[in-house]
Amino acid sequence: KDFRYSIAFSPSLKEKKKFRLQLFYQDKPFGEPIEREISIIPPSSLTLKAPLAFKLVNHKSQDTKLLIYEDNVRLIKTISEVNFVNGSAKIRELHDVIPRKVYRVVLVKPGYLPTQKFEYFGEENTEIAFPLMLPLDYDRDGDFTLKDLVSFLVNPYSLFVYIFPFN
Repeated sequence: KDFRYSIAFSPSLKEKKKFRLQLFYQDKPFGEPIEREISIIPPSSLTLKAPLAFKLVNHKSQDTKLLIYEDNVRLIKTISEVNFVNGSAKIRELHDVIPRKVYRVVLVKPGYLPTQKFEYFGEENTEIAFPLMLPLDYDRDGDFTLKDLVSFLVNPYSLFVYIFPFN
């Protein structure tokens, strides 16, 4: 049988802790104890840069979502309502992500084609510069297809909503 246990720490500084695991049966230890020294590091942060095609420079956006995948397929973190101001956002204290690994990072904004990058996450701050986001997903399915072209032709006003922020 596989047993999994979680241990919660709230580190504010980088530190090392000694860890000891001993199995017990009927209040008596059995097997050899496992002793390790583990490094505890505070959560890192992310700085995101994502220019939007055709948006005004001072545009603010809170409807953007960030998805972080491990091993290219397993979603490990979703951050909803990423607050972008002038094409830049800061995420402080990024939990559930192990530093010194490469992750697939996907940026999703309604009406725009999703954009992604593979990025190495450092121990402190990682800056990710996404390519230009294009407002070509009129039917909001995540792909640019013939349906998007038909949606635009049926409702050309939708293009102006994407280009000129009225909020």
